[in-house]
Amino acid sequence: MQFLWLYIDELVGKGLEFKVILEFLMWGSCQVLPLSIPLATLLSSMMTLGGMGEKFELTAIKASGISLTRVLAPMIGVSILICIGAFSIGDRLVP
Repeated sequence: MQFLWLYIDELVGKGLEFKVILEFLMWGSCQVLPLSIPLATLLSSMMTLGGMGEKFELTAIKASGISLTRVLAPMIGVSILICIGAFSIGDRLVP
C-alpha cells in the first residue's frame, strides 16, 4: 500500500482522469489482497476464539457436550473458501 500512495501524487499531477486513477488503485489492491487476506483471517479467528475463551463461552460449549471440532468447523470452512478466493485472485489478476 505504501507503493500506491508514494506515486499517487505523480498520477494526480499529470492530469489523468479520476477513472484511470481508480483503476490503478484497484490493480494495486488486487496485488496486495492475496498477501493480506490470510493474515487478516488468522488474526480475526484468534481474536474470536480469544474473546470466547475470555468470557468462558468455550467452557460452556465444552460443558454442554459440543466438541471443539464442531465449534471450529464453520471457521475452517470459511477459511478454506477465503483461501481459494485469494489463490484465484493471485493466480488470475496479479500476473
